[in-house]
Amino acid sequence: MSKGTCPYLHVSPRLSTVAASRGAVVSSRPNSQVGPLVAVISAMKTTRLPSSAKLNTVFSRQKPGRFGSDYQPSIRAERGEAPKISHASKIYCPKLQRDVHCLSLPERQFACFAIYHPQLWDLHEQKMLHPAATSHPLSGHPKAAGLILPSLPGTLSALTRISPNYRHHSIYINSQEDPTELQKVAYPYIGDLLLFLEDKDGPYCVNWNVKSDPEGYSVRPNSTVFKEKRKSRALSPQVRHDLEHLYFKDGLIRTIDATPQALHPRLTGNLLWILPKIGDGIAKKDLSGFYSDLPGACTLSPQLIATRAAEWSGLSISECKTELWKCIWNRILKIDLFQSIFDDVPLRPQVIDPVELYAHLFSREE
Repeated sequence: MSKGTCPYLHVSPRLSTVAASRGAVVSSRPNSQVGPLVAVISAMKTTRLPSSAKLNTVFSRQKPGRFGSDYQPSIRAERGEAPKISHASKIYCPKLQRDVHCLSLPERQFACFAIYHPQLWDLHEQKMLHPAATSHPLSGHPKAAGLILPSLPGTLSALTRISPNYRHHSIYINSQEDPTELQKVAYPYIGDLLLFLEDKDGPYCVNWNVKSDPEGYSVRPNSTVFKEKRKSRALSPQVRHDLEHLYFKDGLIRTIDATPQALHPRLTGNLLWILPKIGDGIAKKDLSGFYSDLPGACTLSPQLIATRAAEWSGLSISECKTELWKCIWNRILKIDLFQSIFDDVPLRPQVIDPVELYAHLFSREE
């Protein structure tokens, strides 16, 4: 390089957009190797903004073949990672033996309802939509052994099929071959909730694209908080919506637009209230038989039911109440979840089964 050339402004003449291959980790070089300007820019960015380091993190967490307690979301509901304006929260799921990370209140409602569904055996929140072609989400799980699973095309390919004029989200990183060069790479989009379910035909996936209201799929937020996002986001909400649908469609995975208006608020409120009460889901003493045989159990108050269980089992009322909530959550006792639940007020028997009412949200077909 000739004298007087700024090394940190040098860009390769063969600059091209590339998608990191499956499992690849992008190298993050020390800032000193690419000059002071890049160092200043890196120092100004936060962990919430796209960067080489964040790209590394996403690919590291989203390694294929991770299920259950081994799964890691692309973005965690933690300070420094979750968007500043989000209502980030965690829900502990005994079925998965881990926290589920939600980045909005609607995501929290839908995640809780998904966990409640008896056919759900795994849930991948904040799932990366891979820029390059990648394997089906079921690949590598014992339940999918012997199945012929179609691959996913990658968002670069899917976006080109929507229109070759649209630009994929991308960032510049230090080239692995020459740290004085910058290389443009596709930055992955992140989904909301990918459900892993099983029916008589075997395992399958359903993708939930969650927004606070239907308008969110076609209209960009007006808040000034989104100003920085609008600068870097090349896709309109409608194109981003279509991209996610097409991405999963090639894998025979149905994408459902999920907004809170689709669910009864008292149902989601009750489920969110009950789930933390069941703890780790491990029973100190199995009381399911007692509760299911108790005459009129679904018409008594939780306090009275737990008191009778304590007299029969020798456990404390608090322990018996925890087991009661587990029986309700696991649908052994089917109560009306569309009515408010109070500790000292009689329960009501189930009239409408929420799993049947909202079966269309979990179906593998339209």
